[in-house]
Amino acid sequence: MERIYDDSEKSEETSSLLYFVNEAVLLGFLWAKAEDEKNVKPNALAALEARKKSKSGGRESGKARRKKADEGWIAIAKKMAIAIRAKNPFLSQDRVAEEISFAWASEIRQRGHESLKRLVGQMEKSGELPKRQCL
Repeated sequence: MERIYDDSEKSEETSSLLYFVNEAVLLGFLWAKAEDEKNVKPNALAALEARKKSKSGGRESGKARRKKADEGWIAIAKKMAIAIRAKNPFLSQDRVAEEISFAWASEIRQRGHESLKRLVGQMEKSGELPKRQCL
């Protein structure tokens, strides 16, 4: 025999089912939020802290590299540039950089042509190296 539902029973059943579905969705949401707080948030905070430290570490590294360069290849190249320009005051910055490259005899690794040329230009601007004399 087939049971016939009246509208009030159907409505009550639907309401009850909707309540359980809503509760399940809420439980899933709260569970995900708790997992997020437990797992994701500490990792995000650790990443932010590492990012802060990397900035200061990068600054310190840059200072150390500049100091090493100033005491190493830059000091050698400056002495060579002064000697080359004194010997031949008509050479361009490009030629002075080439002469430094050709005469490099230090165990310290030589820098590229553009770096040497930039250094010669900076030396001229600061007055450490006399400017090129024109013929």
